[in-house]
Amino acid sequence: MQKLTKKISAITLALVLSSSVFLTGCSGITSIVGEIRKEKEAGMTEPGEPHTSEVDLVPEDTEGTEAVTPVDPGKRHFSLEEAAGRHDRDEESLTTMEIASLAQPAVVAIYAKGTQDTVFGTVPSESAGSGVIISEDGYIVTNNHVIDGAKDIEVVLATGQTYEGKLIGASKINDLAVVKIETESALPFSKIGNSDDLLVGELVVAVGNPLGDFQGTVTAGIISSLGRTLVLQSGNGELIELSNLIQTDAAINGGNSGGGLFNSFGELIGINVAKASGSGSGPSVEGLGFAIPINTAKSIVTALINDGYVSGLPTLQIRGQDISPRMADSYGKALVVGVWISDIAEDSAAYKAGLRPGDIITEFAGEKIVSVSQLNIVKNRHKAGDEVKMKFYRGGDYKEISFKLDEYKENH
Repeated sequence: MQKLTKKISAITLALVLSSSVFLTGCSGITSIVGEIRKEKEAGMTEPGEPHTSEVDLVPEDTEGTEAVTPVDPGKRHFSLEEAAGRHDRDEESLTTMEIASLAQPAVVAIYAKGTQDTVFGTVPSESAGSGVIISEDGYIVTNNHVIDGAKDIEVVLATGQTYEGKLIGASKINDLAVVKIETESALPFSKIGNSDDLLVGELVVAVGNPLGDFQGTVTAGIISSLGRTLVLQSGNGELIELSNLIQTDAAINGGNSGGGLFNSFGELIGINVAKASGSGSGPSVEGLGFAIPINTAKSIVTALINDGYVSGLPTLQIRGQDISPRMADSYGKALVVGVWISDIAEDSAAYKAGLRPGDIITEFAGEKIVSVSQLNIVKNRHKAGDEVKMKFYRGGDYKEISFKLDEYKENH
């Protein structure tokens, strides 16, 4: 778990409560300066001798040729839209201003109020995030961690109008949720793009509500990478694993969670979910934001709207707690590292296969298990109905069972 823990410390959900500001240094500055010094030494002239740079030299034989004239800096032109825009589609790429004008009206601010269980008991909690309107009748997609545990949801449109949001459905495993608002008029909504069509280096624009105070903020960048997998920690300490994420250097900050990532045609291609923020003992970082691809989100959002839950999610129907190496050492052969089962549903597949309260799960689907969080991550890589093998410890002996995972219907 050492590697997993290090990974978690560097990633935070892009929720306003997680926002931090870091100053960064250039760790590679020494080598860069060294290369510059070598180049200067190689072209150094004797004192008093005039020095001529390469760009000023004219070939000795100039007959029939023209000297290359350096471009006047005042006439140079660079456009991120032109450089990173797509040129393999029939329509032309838009400017960032044009993308913003299409995207901003459909991106909302979300403010959630609820309660949170802590070591001091149940306390009030508030969070701020973003959402994207996906239909003219008021369906809004956001992250589950933005509204998780909320009793009241407030949605603020780009126009400043405020509405009460109703939770339609949410999926913790996928960190997606759908909220609905009721209006008398049709709402502006985002055109859905194709995230399977994305290219590394392509222009993207993020729109959201950073810090909960700057609604409609637009940031631009490129797609830095595709297919990223991250383990994220929610506010209540639960771990979830998200795969196939889009990585971007467009600024993602606390409050951007649930906001939109748009391509160079103004189409919604991702839901912003997390950023790399560094830790006190680790290196500071910037330009590492992540989004859930819209093609991943579409089927989940559709299921949440139509059914209120996502089908095919696996469950073990057990309750348990971690057995750490220190605990295992303290109790001799009575305990081993793994997950101790405190309760199990008698109608579950695991119970029917032979698992009982008091057993300690040590291996699941071929992976060594050391905590409840890790067990959930490994379990969630499977679907309901998949056959899995499990090893557990009971009374000094290790046993192995095989069974098919039950289906879990998430609801709130």
